[in-house]
Amino acid sequence: IKCKQNIGSQNDHDVTYSQMSVDTVDSSGSSHSSVDCPSSPESNDNSSQNTNMDKTSNKSPTDENNKEKMELKTQVCAALTAATLAMSTGSNVALSSSLIPLLLQENQVVSDFKTASWLATVFLITAIPSSVLGGICSDKFGRRRTAMVACLPLVAGWIVLSTASSFETLLLGRCLCSFGVWLGYPSSTIFISEVVHPNVRGTLAVFPSMLLSVGM
Repeated sequence: IKCKQNIGSQNDHDVTYSQMSVDTVDSSGSSHSSVDCPSSPESNDNSSQNTNMDKTSNKSPTDENNKEKMELKTQVCAALTAATLAMSTGSNVALSSSLIPLLLQENQVVSDFKTASWLATVFLITAIPSSVLGGICSDKFGRRRTAMVACLPLVAGWIVLSTASSFETLLLGRCLCSFGVWLGYPSSTIFISEVVHPNVRGTLAVFPSMLLSVGM
């Protein structure tokens, strides 16, 4: 077995490589084969260092770095903005308790309590399919976009309620408000849990409950 080591150069840098020639002789004659020897320990160390450097550079930022970059003020503003839908939910839920006595007192649009109670009932009936649709839209189109679109029927419902001159128009306005509220309210709570840091998620997630009480 013969081993020989050659030294060459490439790009003005000395590169060491080796090749081992293996000569074997058997009873029938001689045969030759050659294989490349493993690279030198120095080159192995250099390649391992380069690999480690690449892995280090490709690592994602740690959780602590993400926490430092996320400003608390921005997270609070995002949570408050999403929680405004909860305030609209509270105001719509409690509206019937003050609206029905006023309508009965005026005795113009509606005259009996049984008929006026539909203003509260129709809001709850519309809430069932609206909540299911809100969850589907939240998964398909995203939380923020669903919450933004939900504001359109909500605003339209308040306009109809404020300009209504008949009981049927009041019912239409209550349906629109219920549709907008329950379309966006599930998305707003999920949105808060997704955009804030886990260390403050429990604190900022109470904003919807707080503004729900404020709306009532």
